[in-house]
Amino acid sequence: MVFLLAAGNISGGTLLLSVAGSGGPDGDSDDDGLPNTDDAFPDDPDESVDTDDDGLGDNTDEDDDDDGADDADDAFPLDPTETMDTDEDGVGDNGDAFPLEPVETTDTDNDGVGNNADLDNDSDGVEDTEDAFPLDPTESADGDGDGIGDNADQDSGTGTRRGGFCGVAMLSTSVFILCGLVILGLQRCRWSVISIM
Repeated sequence: MVFLLAAGNISGGTLLLSVAGSGGPDGDSDDDGLPNTDDAFPDDPDESVDTDDDGLGDNTDEDDDDDGADDADDAFPLDPTETMDTDEDGVGDNGDAFPLEPVETTDTDNDGVGNNADLDNDSDGVEDTEDAFPLDPTESADGDGDGIGDNADQDSGTGTRRGGFCGVAMLSTSVFILCGLVILGLQRCRWSVISIM
């Protein structure tokens, strides 16, 4: 940051302040609009980003992601894992299960049928339209609607169910708190009565 100050006839009220390369109060040495802290090249007004950290700014660098494909020929110039999108579906060929089919990109169950055409994406024997978890081969139902599949849910709404109960009863001036554990299916109950006077 350089400040040049020149004074004229102070008694005449003339004071000239000239600022050159100051970068202003935000610390932008090259005056490119980015503070030095956000600028990979704080002294170069033509560069500010170096995506692949190769020391060349993206404006100069012909391969911004350093994947070996020039940006002009790279469908994903900022993604080092992708260079082509043969079917032009927006998913690079490396990550596309069907790089030649623009309507398919994923095959969750690896059965050779893309998820868009596959009626049972997880191959669990339950069609996706009837499957609460169409991409999870270990689950297909959610009996109690809590978002946890019945196979993993200990409180699934089927079979033995554990449920807690707490209630408050008020009789004259005494308050009773009733707490219990009900195990449905086994027909057992446990209760605790707490009296608060």
